Amino acid sequence: MQSNVCSRTSTKSSPGPGKALRQETNSDNQISNVSKSLKLTSISSSDLKNRDTSDLKPCVPVPNSEKSKNDNKESSMSNRHHVYVSKDFDEDSSRIKKFENIINSNPINLSELEKLSWKGIPKSYRAVCWKLLSDYLPLKKELQEKTIEQKRNSYWESVNECYSPTFLDLNHDTLRQILNDIPRMNPLVPIFQNETVQNIFQRVLYVWAVRHPGSGYVQGINDLLTPFFVVFLIDYIQIANYTEIEAKDIENLPQESLHQLEADCYWCMTKLLDRIQENYIFSQPGIQKKISALEELMKRIDRTLYEHLKKNNIEFIQFAFRWMNNLLMREIPLNCTIRLWDTYHAEPFGFSDFHLYVCAAFLSRYSKNLIEEKDFQGLMILLQNLPTRNLKTSDITLLTAEAYKLQVMFANSPSHTSGHNL
Repeated sequence: MQSNVCSRTSTKSSPGPGKALRQETNSDNQISNVSKSLKLTSISSSDLKNRDTSDLKPCVPVPNSEKSKNDNKESSMSNRHHVYVSKDFDEDSSRIKKFENIINSNPINLSELEKLSWKGIPKSYRAVCWKLLSDYLPLKKELQEKTIEQKRNSYWESVNECYSPTFLDLNHDTLRQILNDIPRMNPLVPIFQNETVQNIFQRVLYVWAVRHPGSGYVQGINDLLTPFFVVFLIDYIQIANYTEIEAKDIENLPQESLHQLEADCYWCMTKLLDRIQENYIFSQPGIQKKISALEELMKRIDRTLYEHLKKNNIEFIQFAFRWMNNLLMREIPLNCTIRLWDTYHAEPFGFSDFHLYVCAAFLSRYSKNLIEEKDFQGLMILLQNLPTRNLKTSDITLLTAEAYKLQVMFANSPSHTSGHNL
């Protein structure tokens, strides 16, 4: 179900502004594509390495000027965190009706939306709910269309500026790193090897890095764009499952729809990164603190596992750094990540503080498997390849409920949080 600010348009699709590097930096091909009004030249990392960037033009598509136009945080914690696994929330008509009522109200009751979203959001409402919970889409209906149009235009103005010769010269290394990372992202999911998709990711990540010089681009940020992209894409295509998205679904979209999708992804990713910025500044202190806090927490909730890991010389940073840097995205299936992010969006400090307790519950889930491993090598192999392939969204509901219990028990415990400003 589409919101009135995310509607499909009929504008013809055209290529993106650059072909992302497919494997390593040894590619030296530069491909030019011509659209009706703009010549679009690809940018590869070897181009950046071997040529003067001062002659590079702002090779980016320009969105149509004509836009499509269609018509207090307190809640009952006991109700919010009640475990809900009786039905698939995409099939529960009563919950869908509750979301419909909240979304159609004016202004939207954010507290009620958070409470309902904590247990999972139906796919048909997820995109608009994430935009509301990210504070990207206003709660007042009369402000939504104008605000989102301004934001989208602002993003594309930034794209044109950041791809100007001056900015390309100043951010030469940043763009090269992004070009290297994008092809490695979700290598087993064909849609993320699609050129149009990689161009979108290239622009969003590069513009974000240029606009945030205090942290700049850090490997791992590219993963955090993925859930926004697939969730927001559902506003424009009809599929039963996020993993069923195909290249033809992207290529058949009007260019205006792609422009809207890309801008929305940029702003919501920016909102997310603002909440966890300590994770990505120099030396990544936010991640270091959370790893230390996770170790202290596991010492208290699963002493047997903690001592087993220490006995076999396992350091938490060896496996938990990725958990914090990528928000468990490398550990669990995409559908489960999206379900987990429903709760993170609805939970105060969900992507920061609450993620710590999710990691603790996640590690405890595999305690028995880990204790069965008797040496360093076996433990590390298992920790880096936990058996999560068959996880379902209902498992994530149970995981978040367990994480909430841990948060209630330990969040204000001095011996757990002392010295760790989470």
